Amino acid sequence: MDETAIAHAVTTLHQAREHGTLLDALPDGSQPQNDDEGYAIADAWAAAASWQVAGWKIGATSEVAQKMLGVDGPFSGRVFEPFLHRSPAAPVESKWVGARVEGEFVFAIGSDLGPRDTPYDRADVE
Repeated sequence: MDETAIAHAVTTLHQAREHGTLLDALPDGSQPQNDDEGYAIADAWAAAASWQVAGWKIGATSEVAQKMLGVDGPFSGRVFEPFLHRSPAAPVESKWVGARVEGEFVFAIGSDLGPRDTPYDRADVE
């Protein structure tokens, strides 16, 4: 996926969020064909939006969720500060299109786990 296709995807996603519209799919030519392309779009969108990252989440951690979303494994994503609602919260419903409630478990760790070539294990995180 080239930079033009990534930019087109980012523009499409940004406009959908700004106008509160649902997307069935990204336009032809800007649909990621693999995880790396999907993460490239997510990275470019995060850079363009300039929102502060409040944390990270992991989605589709169960086979049921993976089947529902049409993916073959878990994926990670940013949680942006403007969209984080701390308890007690009263989000404005009109700002959300197709809003759903999803319970999340949140863990705060003492410091960032930087990138490295080998996966972190439980002991590393603890």
